[in-house]
Amino acid sequence: GIDGPTRGVVYVIAAYTGLRRGEIGGLRESDFDFEEGTVTVRAAVSKNRREAVLPLHATVRQVVSDFIAERGALG
Repeated sequence: GIDGPTRGVVYVIAAYTGLRRGEIGGLRESDFDFEEGTVTVRAAVSKNRREAVLPLHATVRQVVSDFIAERGALG
């Protein structure tokens, strides 16, 4: 039940990070650090229940930051 642009962002995140659907669905805008180029997967949403800080590819940084700028939030 998500629209096309949101689905596109989800696919980009999945392809470049390897995160699972539930992990991506649990991400918040505050989990992204665009200056450092990382995303934090909180323990509450990760498969192994451990927090992970992952590097973000430049493509993901751009796509997600543009999406947030246009929509005002994730999702």
